[in-house]
Amino acid sequence: MAKVCELCQKGAQKANLVPRGIGRRVTRRTITKKRVNLQSKKFIINGRPIRLRICSSCLKRIKFEERLLLEQEKLLQEAKEAVKITESVVETAAEAVVSGDLVDAKSAKPKKESKKAAKKEKKLVKRKAALKEEIKEKEKIKEKTKKKETKKTTKKTSKTKTKPKAEAKSKAKAKGKKSTAK
Repeated sequence: MAKVCELCQKGAQKANLVPRGIGRRVTRRTITKKRVNLQSKKFIINGRPIRLRICSSCLKRIKFEERLLLEQEKLLQEAKEAVKITESVVETAAEAVVSGDLVDAKSAKPKKESKKAAKKEKKLVKRKAALKEEIKEKEKIKEKTKKKETKKTTKKTSKTKTKPKAEAKSKAKAKGKKSTAK
């Protein structure tokens, strides 16, 4: 079996071990292989258990995405509960209006259910804000990596373009020297 991640196709990379002697003097270079940290993990896909060999970075990403999905599901359930509570409060208020049992807002005491609903809504708002911040941070990191990659590619292209000009100048100088020698 190949030692490659089955999700991202990450494999072994060539690397140099560079021991240094006195000061910064390089004594030798030894070529080594940096292997991927593969983990064997069982997943259930379409109701069937499948064993995959995944690198640790993919495994971490999968766990993080799974945690986000679970949090979103919890938020949806809590939001549905909050909506049910607010609907029941609205219904009781409508019944009070119809029956004429309305009391002044100053003299009426808030019910415990409405306090609980308010606390749940506050928690929901805080969790949503935290999730949005995490997503924004990840997007910023992705944008930074994309910018770095584009800078690297532009540097490579600019280096290749400047070489022919330098060669042309050196040839012109060489021709000028030859003509003065004759």
